[in-house]
Amino acid sequence: MVFFVKSLLTLLAPAVIVSALSVSRFSHDVHQPRELSQNGLPIVRRIPDSDDGSVDPDSDGSDGGGDPGYLSGTQYGQGTFFNTGLGACGYVNSDSDHIAAVSVDLFNSYPGYDGVNPNNNPICGRQVIAHYEEKSTTVTIMDSCPGCALTDLDFTPTAFSDLANQDLGRINISWEWA
Repeated sequence: MVFFVKSLLTLLAPAVIVSALSVSRFSHDVHQPRELSQNGLPIVRRIPDSDDGSVDPDSDGSDGGGDPGYLSGTQYGQGTFFNTGLGACGYVNSDSDHIAAVSVDLFNSYPGYDGVNPNNNPICGRQVIAHYEEKSTTVTIMDSCPGCALTDLDFTPTAFSDLANQDLGRINISWEWA
């Protein structure tokens, strides 16, 4: 029996190692197919407005003029914080900077971005005002966040601390473009 188990482990070990090496350490980067609008931007579905499951006619998340809903008005999402470094916009940032990262989906679908060089994305340098409870902070978008949902923001530790104690780790926020 011991010989059988050792033989089985010897046979399976290379397959397990190859499988482990082939799994990306950034598993959250794997994109699921998304429904896209006519202009190629992801469709953001709204929560039904009534108990019968109906939604408002603007259910693609747009403002009625063809722009995605996340380009104007108040947004709602989660706020987290990260340790900085070289960001997607091409700048080395510091944890004391008042910056934030937006979701990869928002970053990649931002109008005017051609998908070639993230340093040239027009979202880089845009400011947002984020709110949590009675506090707010203004941050500059300088990075993208692979683990964030569409309207989440990932702050520097300093910017997050403007809103809440870092011990919370994750907070429900609202924000708008400045």
